[in-house]
Amino acid sequence: MSATSSAEPEQFIFTEARLLDERRFDEWLALLDDDVIYCVPNSADDSPIGSGVIVREDLPGLRARVARIVHPENPTQKPPARTLRVLTNVTVSEDGGGAVDVRANLVLYVSKGQRLVQHPGRIEYQLHKVDGSWRIRRKNVYLIANDQALTQLPLI
Repeated sequence: MSATSSAEPEQFIFTEARLLDERRFDEWLALLDDDVIYCVPNSADDSPIGSGVIVREDLPGLRARVARIVHPENPTQKPPARTLRVLTNVTVSEDGGGAVDVRANLVLYVSKGQRLVQHPGRIEYQLHKVDGSWRIRRKNVYLIANDQALTQLPLI
């Protein structure tokens, strides 16, 4: 994939990160494919078999998660956590079927009350175009500290 054509999916994942950090969840949900799978495995590889998953959601599950996050009576969101995602080392490759695979390193900072927590890892996406716009078909987040207790993990 040429540098010019890889810029578009790269900008797309930066936009996704910004929408999550700004808590613009409805706009974020619009980036997802109808068949999306969002997964945070409890392992360092693609196979959750044997090690389980921290999160595995489809589109209805993600919509329900967002509804819980923004619900005014949700005590875990009083005050809401503030987040900042830093994405680096972004690589884009074609998968041969019209989609692209995007990989990036991630550090997610979460500030809640007097605590600042960081979650480093990597993100792997499969993106494809629907009506000329990129959509997320698959998103896997591999946290390097997945073997440790995780405090209120926000949408990554």
